Amino acid sequence: MAAFLKEYYTTESMEAELTDPNTATYFFKNEEGEVVGFLKLSWKDAQTEPDYPNAMELQRIYLRVKYQGHHLWRQIMDFAMQEAKKSGVPRVWLGVWEHNYPAQKIYGHYGFKRVSQHTFMVGDDPQTDFILMKDMTEED
Repeated sequence: MAAFLKEYYTTESMEAELTDPNTATYFFKNEEGEVVGFLKLSWKDAQTEPDYPNAMELQRIYLRVKYQGHHLWRQIMDFAMQEAKKSGVPRVWLGVWEHNYPAQKIYGHYGFKRVSQHTFMVGDDPQTDFILMKDMTEED
């Protein structure tokens, strides 16, 4: 994991991501003003999978551990779904680690369905991510 973080989370790569016009990054704060989570949305060529050109990727959804299981997760997901609706994309997708059962359950609640999987390398360790998709043209 340390090798992965060192390679992919450099100052240069973060600057490139934050200035990419095909991404949007949002930070979420608690009542005290502390950043407790963030969300990265990607579309067009900024997506990590080329198979979904007319979609939006929920690329990063992170919440500090002590806030997981609280209402903030739902607020972040609600916000992401609102942004997807505003953008007009027909589909939204994300990748979730095969063993992250709590997240899979939450995504299922939002109407995401498994459509594929891919291997995601964390350093030298291959991880399987499930690709989950939500059809935004269906009524909730």
